[in-house]
Amino acid sequence: MSTPFASLERLVSQDPGGRGIGALVRLDHLRQAAVSLHRAGHVVIVSGFAVAPSGRGETDGPPGALALGNALSSLGARVTYLTDTPNAPLFEALGARPLRVVAVADVGDDEQGWARGLVSDLAPTHLVAVERVGRSGDGVCRDMRGEVVSSSAVSFDALFNEASDRGLATVGIGDGGNEIGMGLVRAQVGARARHGEAIACVTVTEHLIVAGVSNWG
Repeated sequence: MSTPFASLERLVSQDPGGRGIGALVRLDHLRQAAVSLHRAGHVVIVSGFAVAPSGRGETDGPPGALALGNALSSLGARVTYLTDTPNAPLFEALGARPLRVVAVADVGDDEQGWARGLVSDLAPTHLVAVERVGRSGDGVCRDMRGEVVSSSAVSFDALFNEASDRGLATVGIGDGGNEIGMGLVRAQVGARARHGEAIACVTVTEHLIVAGVSNWG
C-alpha cells in the first residue's frame, strides 16, 4: 500500500549520484523517525562535513538541519544545533540558533567522558545527525574517496553512543555510507559502495534515513 510516508521515502532515496544507495534504505524508518520526533522535547541536531583538502564545510547537511530544526520549533520542540569549528561559519551564515560549536581541544583525550558530560549538560530527548561523518572500523573518519577527514574535525560518534546507552532517541541521515547511523547497514556499505570497507561507519542510530542527498532526508 502506498502511503504519504512511503511516497516521501521513495522520493528522498532517489540516487542521482549513482552510489547504489537503494540497498541501504531501511524501509519505514522515515515514518518511524517522524513519529518519534513529533513527540520530541529537546532535539540536538548535529551536522557539518569538512571536505578535504580545504577542511571547509560542505553545503549538504547544514541547510537540511536548519529546515528540520525550523519544523520542529514550529511544533513546539526546543532545538539546539551542534557542530565543530570547520563547519561553524556555514551555520552562522544560515542563522542557526542556538548554536554550540565544539573544537577538538574541547573533547580532549577522554572522549567518552566528554560525551557523558555534554549529554548531561544538554539533556536532549532526541539526537539527529544530518550528513555527519562517523568512524569506520579502524576508528578513523573518511570521506567518500576513502581519504581521512581533517584533523580539525570532531568525532561525534561517542555522543550518539552515549545517547543510545541512555535510551534516548537517535536518528541518522546520510547519502553514502560513511555517516553516523550507517552502522545499521555497515555490511551493505562494505559490499556495495566504492571504498566501502574503508569508509563504512560503524556507529548506529535507532532510525536511519538514507537519501540521495542528505538535505533531502
